[in-house]
Order: sequence, then structure tokens, then C-alpha cells
Amino acid sequence: MSACVQYTILPNNAPEVTHEIGTQYINGIGSSVTLNTADYFTDKDGEALTVLGSVSDRNIVSYSYAEGVVTLTGLAAGNADVKLTVTDARGANVSVQFTVQVRAADRSFDVYPNPVISTVNVRTPEQTSCNVTVRTASGSEVCSEDVTISMASPLSIDMSHCAPGQYVVILTYPDGQTAKSSFVKL
Repeated sequence: MSACVQYTILPNNAPEVTHEIGTQYINGIGSSVTLNTADYFTDKDGEALTVLGSVSDRNIVSYSYAEGVVTLTGLAAGNADVKLTVTDARGANVSVQFTVQVRAADRSFDVYPNPVISTVNVRTPEQTSCNVTVRTASGSEVCSEDVTISMASPLSIDMSHCAPGQYVVILTYPDGQTAKSSFVKL
């Protein structure tokens, strides 16, 4: 008499994204952010997942992965796109892409791009309520606005109506302190 064993091969389920990864902000060259992959990806089959990352500009951000944690380290001020591809044991995968912004921590705020063609952006490392004033090199006021800004919510200022030249951005904080930075309008 021979024994008969029946079995069913279940289809493989690809890994899934459980939460989108938004823009990541690194405040300072040499500083890092970490992402626990279990917070963003899952596999219905319970298979172990591997993560492969690519960075659009390795002069701005470095990438490493160990034991379920992605570490992104700022190397220079600027922006880079990061793509993470998560693969299960049977080769099915899912990818996500997000932006990493790195800023120099030695400045109280950023003005970018510089030079400016039409729009200049102003951001602070933390959420900050302040007055933002833009002046020409001769001191004429171009605009002034009370705002709350941060890395994730910069102030965008339309400069398309302004003449080419040197401009100054002045941030005035509630305690009366000020900070200045200049930019060039093309």
C-alpha cells in the first residue's frame, strides 16, 4: 500500500507598502535619519524582506541598511532622491521613492535656489513664527509677511516682477532678534 500526500502551493504575495515615506529632512552635514522598514513595509506571507537602496546623488546623501533599519546620512547641503526596493524570499518586490533634503546646520535659515529666476524659498530647521522681509541692495522693501515656516513648509516668494540684482532676506523673530541672508535674482 502506498501513501498519497496532497499539498497545495499557495501563490506568493508581494511585499506591500503600509505607509508612504515622505520627504526626509536632515539638519546638518554628518547628521542622519533612520527608517525602520517594518514601519513602512509588510509581507502577507511572513517572509523575510531584504532592502536595496539607491540614491540619485551620493555626494549629498549616503545610504546604509542593517537589521531592518535604513540610515540616511547628509554629506552636503542639497536634495537627493532615494529609491528603496523591498524584496521577499521568492523575489517579488515593491519600490518607493522619496526626497531627502540636507541643510547646513550652521545657518539659522535657508534661502534657495540661489541664484533665483522667479521664485525664492525661505525655510528654517524647526517650525518658526517670524516676519520675513525681502529688500533690494539699496534697502527698498520688496515684500514683508508674518509667517510660520519650517523645513517641510517653506515660504515661497514670487520674484518674477523684480529686477535682476542682489537682495537680502531678513527674518525677525518674536523676541526681536534678526537673521539675514542674501541672494541674487537673475
